[in-house]
Amino acid sequence: MKLSLIASIAALLLSAGLASAQNSVTLQWDPNSAAEEVAGYKLYQKVVTAPVPPATTPPVVTWKLVGQTAANVTKFTVQNIAPGTTTYAVTAFKGDTESDRSNEVSNTLLLAPKGLKIVTIAVTP
Repeated sequence: MKLSLIASIAALLLSAGLASAQNSVTLQWDPNSAAEEVAGYKLYQKVVTAPVPPATTPPVVTWKLVGQTAANVTKFTVQNIAPGTTTYAVTAFKGDTESDRSNEVSNTLLLAPKGLKIVTIAVTP
């Protein structure tokens, strides 16, 4: 039996946790129909590996499992993400059967600039 994934990622909330120096992203999606009786959901992060020059082959795309939830949990926070753009997708599963991936969502995490200092102080009379 192939599961169809009704769960599209409906919202992508970025929480940058700057005070704790932990960068995270919270993913939320719509649940599958109860009739499908899914066991849960798996969350994946897209990994793109560029070929080493002078290779002319295209980049290799794989999906890294970053989390799993029960069927009644449709929200997951990925912790300690690196700066840059990350792309995520979710699947539904039941036993050894797994649905196709949902739509992809991406977020870009920018770090705050460092090294701020006063270079010149000008006093105007």
